[in-house]
Amino acid sequence: MTDLKSIRRAMMEREPELLGKVLPPSEITTFTVAFIDSVLPPLSEQAYVNKWIVRADSATLPGDRVRYSTAYGPGDRLITHAETGYVDVTFTGEIIEIHNFDPMSFDLAIQEMLRTTKRLDITILPGVGGAGHQWLQDLDWIESPADILQITRTGSPVLSRDRYFQQWNSYSSGALQPDYWTLAGSGGTWARSETMYTTDLLREGRKWGLEVTRSGTNVTVEQVVGLLFGGVDSTSLQGETVTVFGRVKAPSSATSARLYIHDGTTQTYSDYHTGGDGVEELTKAIALGASATQLRFGLSLEQDETVELSQLGLVYASALDDAHRYDNYPEYTVWSGGGNRVSRDVPIDLEPIGRGSQYVVRSLRAYPTFTDSRIQAGTADADTTDIPLSVAVPGALYHLFRNMSGDQHTGTTRFSALAADYRVEWDSVKRNQMGAPSPSQPRWRRGAYASAASR
Repeated sequence: MTDLKSIRRAMMEREPELLGKVLPPSEITTFTVAFIDSVLPPLSEQAYVNKWIVRADSATLPGDRVRYSTAYGPGDRLITHAETGYVDVTFTGEIIEIHNFDPMSFDLAIQEMLRTTKRLDITILPGVGGAGHQWLQDLDWIESPADILQITRTGSPVLSRDRYFQQWNSYSSGALQPDYWTLAGSGGTWARSETMYTTDLLREGRKWGLEVTRSGTNVTVEQVVGLLFGGVDSTSLQGETVTVFGRVKAPSSATSARLYIHDGTTQTYSDYHTGGDGVEELTKAIALGASATQLRFGLSLEQDETVELSQLGLVYASALDDAHRYDNYPEYTVWSGGGNRVSRDVPIDLEPIGRGSQYVVRSLRAYPTFTDSRIQAGTADADTTDIPLSVAVPGALYHLFRNMSGDQHTGTTRFSALAADYRVEWDSVKRNQMGAPSPSQPRWRRGAYASAASR
């Protein structure tokens, strides 16, 4: 992970003469910032006048974040501003950014880079019996067939999505959120965690788990599963048996963490995790009511503590076995490669599959952008993203210089040349973010692209 300010600073460090300096201060007062001789050379008195001073590490944000310099004293390396005085004048571990251009232009370039840099996404589509087509409108990041790398079919009866908490494609209050899951409960929080996979407890080759904290009132982590696929008929899950399962690490209480299933009438729980800071498998099978009105499941946290989950899911089965636990089902390719096909609605004409099967869609998906309102408010500096710096920096510099070359800046020809150079570098490094099926796989098996949906 990296954060917004780290991308911005790395951009400046690539082009310091054009963009500005990234420096540790030696002193901060209400209206000045000073630097030591070795980091800021004794240039003329105009060298650091009319520059933007950004304090993204200040303890008083966004109030202390941006100022505009009015004077520079080369003798004592002192930059002065004449705006509202700083509230926070401490500086231990702080980094100052001195921008030649409006710092907002950097953040907007980073946003554009994220919108246009794609990575491999793997999304599960549980079977929906009775359907003649499998539609991809739910996968709204797929804009053309070229975004789809491969679709496979598997016999997994798991009805839920993102069971391993590996998909994080949206933000809330600056924090990344897991796909398809919702958090409920006043005072409850959740966050992505590496702890379970950096101890000796689990070795599954995964990276993220979900950390959930209760404070004061009960907390749930929940996902909703479709109950009626084709109306109240043979495709309905009413009256069928399903099993909730999960792996939970809980620190102490033996009456805190448990799983549940709710069918609109009855909420049924698993046993509690026994506590003791161990990883335990929790599971519970229930027969849904014949008049069930909904199907949702999740984790219930009922004591003030923090627990971690490595997986949580719902399976169409009366008991859990190892095939369900480890998703041990072979995949068969039914569609491969996007080529040059274009279609706005991208429907896929595949044979219908019912409960007990899945389609697995591998596609190219853009990184989620930071929250625009936080960018505008100056509160997004510490918000994190998954994109590596090696990909983010040339991409953001390309967008920055491309935008600057269209403005009335001196040296726009140079900006155009730099944009072209960074575009080449960015195109090269971002290819590594795009997974693809093996070239040996057949381009077509069963299924074909259908024409656009009629309206």
